This record gives sequence, structure tokens and C-alpha cells, in this order.
Amino acid sequence: MKWVGAVGGQERDDLYGSARAALFPIQWDEPGGTAVVEALALGVPPIGLRRGCLPEIIDHGRTGFLADSEEELAEWVLRADEIDPEECRREARRRFSPSVMADRYLELYEQVIKRR
Repeated sequence: MKWVGAVGGQERDDLYGSARAALFPIQWDEPGGTAVVEALALGVPPIGLRRGCLPEIIDHGRTGFLADSEEELAEWVLRADEIDPEECRREARRRFSPSVMADRYLELYEQVIKRR
């Protein structure tokens, strides 16, 4: 395991291509989750602390693992190979493809307009 810092684009894709898992030991209630979705889309199981948006994105035991402590996080890392990378990709396509996201935004906008 090695810390590489923030990367993007092709460098990120290359790193994910050789990764067994992507770690998200967030210590705050992260409202986003773009990096978690990117990991899923690239077939890399995300493993993170059960905080912020992670429980909404990761299906524990199917598309990644959620931990309640740093110690438990380390235990899940050892089990990363139990997650099927193709299942991660399928879930990312099903929930976060551009067309799905566009449709979900349209639904949200319609709900907001109806409330006015």
C-alpha cells in the first residue's frame, strides 16, 4: 500500500488499473463522493469509513466495504479481493452514468418546480 496524493485523468486511471481497492478513510461527513463513484466505474472496490455519503454509494459486501473504525477499515482491506470488480462497474453504470444522472436531475428539477 502506498499514498500517492491527488491525481486525475489518465494517471488516476492507470493507478486504479493496478489497485486492489481504493481507500476512503474520511474523517468528516463528506457530502460528495465523486472519487468513490470513479473507483466503482473503474472496477476498484471502495473501502471507507461509514460516514457522509459513503453508505449511500457503497453497498457493503457487494460493491465495497464500510467500516466503523480505522481498525475495522484495515481488516476490510485484507478482504478487498472478495468484491467483484465487474459488479462495481455494473453498479456505477446503473446508478451514475451520464444519462441516468441527467434523468435524476430532471426529476429533481420537476419536483422543485411543482412545489413552487
